[in-house]
Amino acid sequence: MNLVSSEAALDFTKLRIESEDQTQIFYNRYNNILSGLDESELETLKDSIVIVVPGFLGEWLQNIQGYLSPLKIWLNKKAIPYVVVETNSNKTSEENAVKIREQIKTAAKTKKKIYILAHSRGGLDTLLALTENRPQAKISGVILIQSPIYGTWISDAVSKWCQEWKDTFFAETEVAATDCMQKVISLSGGKSKAKEMLAGLWDTILAMKSLERGQWMKAHQDKLYELFHKEGIPLLSIVTKDEGATFRFTPYEVFRRKMWGINISNDGVVPSSSMKVPGTSFVFLQENADHSTLVEKHEQKSFFQSRVLETAFDLVVDGSLSKFSID
Repeated sequence: MNLVSSEAALDFTKLRIESEDQTQIFYNRYNNILSGLDESELETLKDSIVIVVPGFLGEWLQNIQGYLSPLKIWLNKKAIPYVVVETNSNKTSEENAVKIREQIKTAAKTKKKIYILAHSRGGLDTLLALTENRPQAKISGVILIQSPIYGTWISDAVSKWCQEWKDTFFAETEVAATDCMQKVISLSGGKSKAKEMLAGLWDTILAMKSLERGQWMKAHQDKLYELFHKEGIPLLSIVTKDEGATFRFTPYEVFRRKMWGINISNDGVVPSSSMKVPGTSFVFLQENADHSTLVEKHEQKSFFQSRVLETAFDLVVDGSLSKFSID
């Protein structure tokens, strides 16, 4: 099966990642209100440190839209210690991985168990931090929420469109990538952004192109196998989709509709098929959830958010995630 299109991008409608589907087990627990973290599991987490890794624009959105609020509220309510890594959207994954490793080193000094919870691009930074130059520290579990493991159609499409836009209208002049990002934002209904933010957006677009991500995953498959099989670190990916004809008042709407129009299941940003790591476990949420639903403040979604978090940690902490070969 040829997964690469004529435009040197992955065909997300054909992408099949060999991972263990834990969806039924997840919902058996999710739907039982009496199910969740038992006393011993909760005590384990209370005596642990959860390292939270934000996604793109996390450093701005935490103060503007309540980004990560559902995670912080749930962790505080359960009295689970955590730290948010100060990653930077204008830095490369290599630079952000350094900060994640520093937090791992600090947490390891406490002799407590370490869990990592990452959203979106934060999952890519996390995988890099764990596969290259990882500190001598035992990681007890990893949860990735909506991470573009194999990239995203948006990055493929926008980078291609920006090049065509430049070649068509500005063949004789130098057009900065930030100008194209401003154009993309205006087309999706957004307002003008600072140049710093636009530069970070362009770098992230390039880093999440599917061909580049596919090549990275292939180059690191042995190290990933070492982590999640030989070391037995439990990893759970939370996969989402946002489907249906109803118009969504979100910045993702134009991309959500574009992807659904070519039969790519997605959450408005990341194709659902791209959110899984080979040889690990995943759950595919049945409810519609766009790229912000689980991580931004939504009063009407608070119960859903907390149940997803509790059930995910339940699966990771109790050791029930299966382990199998990716050979």
